[in-house]
Amino acid sequence: MSDAWVIFDVDNTLWNIEYFYDEAREELCSFIAEKGFGSKVPEKYQRERDVELMLTYGYSACRFARSFEDTVIKFLGNDIDAIIHARSLALGVFERSPTVNPGVQELFQKLKGNFKIGLITAGEKWVQERRLSDFHLKGEVDDVHVVESKTPSVFQCFIDDNGVDVAKSWMVGDSLKSDIAPAQSVGLRTIWYHADNWREVENNGYKDAAKKAVRVKSMDEIHDVIKGGI
Repeated sequence: MSDAWVIFDVDNTLWNIEYFYDEAREELCSFIAEKGFGSKVPEKYQRERDVELMLTYGYSACRFARSFEDTVIKFLGNDIDAIIHARSLALGVFERSPTVNPGVQELFQKLKGNFKIGLITAGEKWVQERRLSDFHLKGEVDDVHVVESKTPSVFQCFIDDNGVDVAKSWMVGDSLKSDIAPAQSVGLRTIWYHADNWREVENNGYKDAAKKAVRVKSMDEIHDVIKGGI
């Protein structure tokens, strides 16, 4: 069934990266706390600033680093050493290799033969390609699209490039905004994978998309849903 595909998001679906951001944020807030501030207020400020900067910087390493720099400036002033340290903490997130989620290899094995496997991942090209280069199952994937952000046109491009039969194919992802809603708009069936993610951006405000998707919490459940929907 060469026209039947299962297309996966990567970050926080096939592998876990959200804790990278959480750990960096904890280090930043601990650093600021050492200067006499509690950690909760700086954390709240950084999270809110990160969402604001999304409008300008999108899914870029620069956005996350800028939110750290602005947080230091807010609480510690223009301390150059502190700003440099904060930037280093943020950028370190993008040098780390992700942890593949349990069951991914087994899921790929079960899908092979009935479906082709695709990946659509959003973010800075160098970051995503670095993470993909460390992905030991990349050889099992039939096509990969790395994009700045996921829109209906991105999914339509993937469909057109690969001759995807949308009636037989699925999109699997953790984000209602980036994965589920745009995939639904071009006719793909969707599976919403429960994972820790940037909920303020990725999930809030997409109730209709959530209702139309099948929600799962494990790779085994993904296979069961797809098998039942063939």
